[in-house]
Parts: sequence; structure tokens; C-alpha cells
Amino acid sequence: MREPGRLKWLAGVACSGLDRDDEAIALLNEAIMLRRTDARPRHSLAELYVRTGRPAMAVQQYQAALDINPLDEEAREELMRLYFEEREAEAASKHLDELRRLGASPARISRWEARLEWNRRHSDTLDGYRSTIEAGMDPARPDPESLHLIATSHFVDGDVEKGLGVLEQAH
Repeated sequence: MREPGRLKWLAGVACSGLDRDDEAIALLNEAIMLRRTDARPRHSLAELYVRTGRPAMAVQQYQAALDINPLDEEAREELMRLYFEEREAEAASKHLDELRRLGASPARISRWEARLEWNRRHSDTLDGYRSTIEAGMDPARPDPESLHLIATSHFVDGDVEKGLGVLEQAH
């Protein structure tokens, strides 16, 4: 027997992928009602809200996902991303503190420390930003997301060659 909440969730994800947003929202909300202890439909709805330019509604869904599972690092990181984009550094910083408390990976913590530091300083140089990210990386196995952020910072600085060199390390 198939579980109706799961089917609603998957159908909502499919509709979202087809840009049938109103139908996706309805299906995902039904899935949320049927799967009250599953954060995944809330993640999917939040992603749809981000994609359609409704960050405040996405924040509500990610917060609800954290109510279901306070250890949900993905929801916490997405909340930090939204707060960072909305220039709400204090709110992002609170979630970073919670990631530290929960023992998140050093790479994940360093990426967010770097973003918050860059946001606070409004510095013309990105050296501190890159150093903070690098501090949390395992030199033997650098993670692609951190390398991508470092490469992007080199592109912003106008050093395309250095940025491309960093991207090569990611592959």
C-alpha cells in the first residue's frame, strides 16, 4: 500500500519542477498535513518559495522543519543563506552558533563564518574571506562547495586565472 502523504509530496516536487507552482504549493501543503513529522515536504515547499521570490514564506517552512528536527543542518544552512541575502547578519549568526553547538562539519562552519565576516567588514579585499573558508577545509579532501566559494571570490577580485585554478581542484 502506498502512503498518500509521500505521493502528494512527490507529486508536488514534480509539479514544482514543471513550474506548475500553484498546483505544487497545494500538493506540498497536503503532504505537510499528512506527514507532520517529516521535514522533507517543508524543504520542498521552501525551495519553491525561494525560487518564486517569496523568501519570508521560505523562512517559515525552514523554521517549521527545525521544529520537527532541530538537528536539520540543511534547513539551518538554508535559513542562514536567506538571512544573509536579506542582510540579517544577526539572525544568520544565531544559526551559525547553533551549527557549532550541534557539531556541524568544520567546512560548513568555516564557509558561514567567512560569509558573515565578509558581510560585517564590507572589505575591499577578500583575503580574509578566503582564509576563513580555508581554515575549515581538510587539505587532503577539500570540499567542492568551499572551493567554489573561494574561486568565486577570485573572480570578484578580477583574478580569473586564479579562480579557474581553484575550480580545477574541485574536479
